[in-house]
Parts: sequence; structure tokens; C-alpha cells
Amino acid sequence: MDLFFALWAGLLFITFLAARQDMQTQTISNTLIFIGALFALFLHGVFQGAMSVLFMTASALAWLFIGGILWRANGIGGGDVKLFAMIATFTGFYGVVLIAMASFLAQFLCFLWQFSNGDMRLHRPFAPSIFVGTLVVGAWACFHLAKTLHVLPA
Repeated sequence: MDLFFALWAGLLFITFLAARQDMQTQTISNTLIFIGALFALFLHGVFQGAMSVLFMTASALAWLFIGGILWRANGIGGGDVKLFAMIATFTGFYGVVLIAMASFLAQFLCFLWQFSNGDMRLHRPFAPSIFVGTLVVGAWACFHLAKTLHVLPA
């Protein structure tokens, strides 16, 4: 349980910083991503051992590959690819799938809202949507954990 909350708190904090930086500079710092990945791997190593670290590293490498395909198709930027790989060190491969789906939905809703207000620009920072996706999935995971532990009524 301590690992769960430490991972989600760290992930939300780092994605918030990345979103803020992306909004201001249209870039995401490699240092921020590297520190975030090391923090997640450290927590997994302390609480779950070396096999967890290997699994999370493999998940991050898989997401670098998948993100590279999206980057080549001009779907997302290079910093966003690395941010998804860093998220994989926190959540594993399947957690990023949920966060990516929520992030793409948040970005789509942002486009709809902006288009309805007459702003037809297609290039927008994606890290804020990644933060929103992470926040939504994190809230869902905490709610699910609370129901599992019978903290909330069924």
C-alpha cells in the first residue's frame, strides 16, 4: 500500500511538472524524465525487488518503441514519447495503456473545445493531457483500491 501511494504521488507530481514545462516552453526536460524514471525504479527495487525493476525497465523500452512509431507518424512529440516511457516505469506496460487512452481522450476534448471557440490550431502541448489522463487513472485506481480494501461501501 505504501508503494502504491508513493508511486502515484510521484507520478502525478512529475507529470504535473512536465505539463507545466510543456505549456511554457513546448519541451519536456530529459532530466525531469530521467529523475522520474530513476525514482520509480528505486521504489520498485526497494519494495518489490530486482524482477520488478527489470519488468518496469522492459515496459519503458517497449513504450519507447511504440512511442517511436507514433512520433514517426507525427502523432506525438519526442518528449511525450519519453514521458510515456517514464510513466511505464511507474505503472508497468498496461498502466500506460490506460493513461494513454485517457490522455488521447483529454486531448480530443481539448481540441473540440478550442475549435468551438474558433481556435483552429492543430499543434498543442500534449503533456497537459497526459497529466489529466494520469490524474483520471490515478483517481480510478485509488477508488478501486479503497473498494477492494472495503474502505468504501460496496
